[in-house]
Amino acid sequence: MHFHLPNTLKNKIIIVTGGASGIGKSICEEYAKLGCTILILDINLEAGQALKHDLLKITNALFYSCDFSNSESIRRAAASISADHPILDAIIHNARAPYATSNIKDNINNELDRDFNIFVKSPLLLSELLSENLSRGTDPCITYIGSTNSTFISHQPLSYHVCKGALLQVVRFLAVSLGPLNVRVNLVNPGIVDIPGRTRRNITLFSKAVKAVIPLGRTAFANEVASACIFLSSVQARYITGTTINLDGGEHLKDHFSLAYKILEDKKA
Repeated sequence: MHFHLPNTLKNKIIIVTGGASGIGKSICEEYAKLGCTILILDINLEAGQALKHDLLKITNALFYSCDFSNSESIRRAAASISADHPILDAIIHNARAPYATSNIKDNINNELDRDFNIFVKSPLLLSELLSENLSRGTDPCITYIGSTNSTFISHQPLSYHVCKGALLQVVRFLAVSLGPLNVRVNLVNPGIVDIPGRTRRNITLFSKAVKAVIPLGRTAFANEVASACIFLSSVQARYITGTTINLDGGEHLKDHFSLAYKILEDKKA
């Protein structure tokens, strides 16, 4: 027996920031399959236009050039979107900063301010500028793409951890402040995600590590991140706000010290 949720998103207008590639592209594609109008915001003009061209085969799609490190670029994009679409239904904040240096001093001096603008300030600004448009939508919502790096330290640089950690309070604050407008705000924290076209340096070692650390024994697929966003923007989630979904296959549940200790013991044996 199969249970199918009704498609409550057809014809809704969805903004996806950083939508031209990676996880953002998958989010655009999955919403497009449901008949949504997709508004792609990205700094990559060529990739954004190419995705728009592909999406137009199945739904309505528009591309807006936007640099998330620049507040004026955010304001221009918001003005264009507001003029084109006085009613909006969802914003998926997915835009990310380029990979930064892992050296703490260099990261602070050269990348922390930029990364804070891209991950935190600009999405906040865009949400504020378009909040009235969202308030006119049906069951409107804002979803931030965070990271499990907000709860533990990985190979990513300082700025990435700091900014992803800040999103937890951003989401809580916006959920309270935009609640009276009936705008819901939530956070999706992916763990390791396999993106189409991504390669691993040592796939055998990588697979062994995944099975050791992740209870479900595999990484997430990019379209599974999209599915979490789709659920949160659907009528089925219309009473969910200020919450976090950990999309990591249970990785956050493991005692990583004990895991490392066992690996070292096995090597010694």
